[in-house]
Amino acid sequence: YPIPMRKETQGRTDLFIGSWLKSMPRDK
Repeated sequence: YPIPMRKETQGRTDLFIGSWLKSMPRDK
């Protein structure tokens, strides 16, 4: 996680990372 994890932004970061991973093409 390039972004410093905070209790306030942890939820939003998790959702952001999740949607980002979904948009990224996975080989496996």
